[in-house]
Amino acid sequence: MRLIIFFISLIFFSCQNNPNLVNDLFQKKAFPVEVISKSKMIHTEEGEIKLEIIANKIERFVGDSARLSFSNGFNVTFYNRSGNVTSNLFAKKAIVDEKNNLMIARGVFDVSNYLWHCTRKNQRR
Repeated sequence: MRLIIFFISLIFFSCQNNPNLVNDLFQKKAFPVEVISKSKMIHTEEGEIKLEIIANKIERFVGDSARLSFSNGFNVTFYNRSGNVTSNLFAKKAIVDEKNNLMIARGVFDVSNYLWHCTRKNQRR
């Protein structure tokens, strides 16, 4: 009998209805609305290819800080109007701020300019 009274009193005294505690538990965190693994994206403008992105992981966030987050390595190939490769960007991570149309690449990265490289190569001949 004492055991039953103990459990009943435990139930009444252990429950709280404090909205602040519930809000602290479920704080608003920015979770991605879309996650893409091992992807290849091609961006065109007026029917002409401008760039190609190959990424291991892309996360899309919406709201006030709308952005794309690239992680686990990615490669961006840029093309000119003729469809020829002009440069490449290799990086481990990047964030694309969709509101300001700005990309910030981080980690070990390499930018190769094919036009400059080919010009230098031809000048050495």
